Amino acid sequence: MKNNVLLTCILGLGLLASCSKVEVQYPEQAKEIKLTPVVESSNPVTKVPVLGSGGMVVGDMFLVSSYIAKSDNQHKGAFGNFFTNIPFLHTSNGWSGGQYWPFSHCVINFSAITKQLGSNRKVEIVWDEEHPASHAKVTLTGNDDNSQMDLMYGGTRGVYDENGYHVQPLQFKHTLCWINFKFKASKDNIVSIKKVLVKANYNGVLDVDFNYDDYGEFNADTYSTATWTPDEMQEMAVLNHSYTGEALGITLNTTMTSFGGGLMAIPSSSPERVFTIIYTVKTPTGDGNTIEKEYVYEQPALIEWKMGMRYTYQFEFSASTISMQTTNVEWVDQNGVDSSIN
Repeated sequence: MKNNVLLTCILGLGLLASCSKVEVQYPEQAKEIKLTPVVESSNPVTKVPVLGSGGMVVGDMFLVSSYIAKSDNQHKGAFGNFFTNIPFLHTSNGWSGGQYWPFSHCVINFSAITKQLGSNRKVEIVWDEEHPASHAKVTLTGNDDNSQMDLMYGGTRGVYDENGYHVQPLQFKHTLCWINFKFKASKDNIVSIKKVLVKANYNGVLDVDFNYDDYGEFNADTYSTATWTPDEMQEMAVLNHSYTGEALGITLNTTMTSFGGGLMAIPSSSPERVFTIIYTVKTPTGDGNTIEKEYVYEQPALIEWKMGMRYTYQFEFSASTISMQTTNVEWVDQNGVDSSIN
């Protein structure tokens, strides 16, 4: 009996000694997911508000949902939703959202909508309940000339494989169109622009669809598509940021001059889109003085406004006629400058 007890103790010590020699393998330390926002440029910048100092700053954010589209054989059950509606914030360390990579080797598709975190909270974003990364419904309400904001969508691909973590830049597309105005006079100091009004759609519902479960070659241009359902039209004033003194207007000369920062409108081909320009003309009199008369000029927008395009309407004024030219270019940001206020 005593021998049995001793043998048991020896066996127990032997097992303990064996266990103490086993190396415990822990997964590598979790790494935070960080993205680099890009708006059709090589610079890691983007913007939400059209007014203000420009650029996305600390406190602005974009909302991201993600989907694991592919995983290794050991973690096949990891397919599906990964995280939903997470705010990625800009800090001194870059853009991060407090989310971490899974430990399985996988392909993750990220779907994103921009949202300003500041005073303008008139954007509601609702993701699809079953597959959040597949669809988002964005409602834009209460837009006025002091609370306009840019609204963008996009996606990116992340891969965790034997070579480590790889994530592509998050490329955003503008959902709105950007309307600008420039004026010149045929003679110096005969015309003053007092106010510019634009009748268009500024509120509505945006549906964004994402190709969330595709793990083939990633294409940022085709990964997501967006369509607008606009609300009724309203008239908004273009704010002029370049004036001095109390007057909102500008006095024209023979150099083409930009008026304000423009407006952001929902893409449209409606014939009801109209510009109203209120201006004054000074006409010399025979006695060496001048008389000033106010005019109201209305002009339909004519050409279709498309998503992600910038339209500039150029007017030339004389004492008796007005001519208009339109240019449109793809809306891009360059050199880290918020071009929306240029």
